[in-house]
Amino acid sequence: MPSLTYLGPSYSIKLDKAEHRLRGVTEVVSQEWMNKWRNRLDTKYWRIEGDEGTPTVDTDSDGIPDTGWNRKDILGWLDSKGVIPSGYTAKGRALDLVAEYLNPVLDEEQVQVEEVLEEEQPPQGDEE
Repeated sequence: MPSLTYLGPSYSIKLDKAEHRLRGVTEVVSQEWMNKWRNRLDTKYWRIEGDEGTPTVDTDSDGIPDTGWNRKDILGWLDSKGVIPSGYTAKGRALDLVAEYLNPVLDEEQVQVEEVLEEEQPPQGDEE
């Protein structure tokens, strides 16, 4: 279960319908509560421990990372495909790497070879 400690400048803060949360007092919350309120918990003012993180939701149900996936799972998918990012990789950059992996950029030589192959194919249809 996640634990939450308010570290902000005020003595207390009211976050939800619960009583005020006091600065420096650690409270245990449920994972469901954490998932609901996570966007309001600025790490500048809150220490969060034991959090499982944002659950991954595959919005397209295709097994390919998209914006519903969390960063950790996107990086795991990239690692399984042999893509190793350099340094710290934010979620947006990780999604860019996924797009680059799925749609590799062809160099000019590959494009020219494909064009030549298209020109060499005989026309299809009835020629009598």
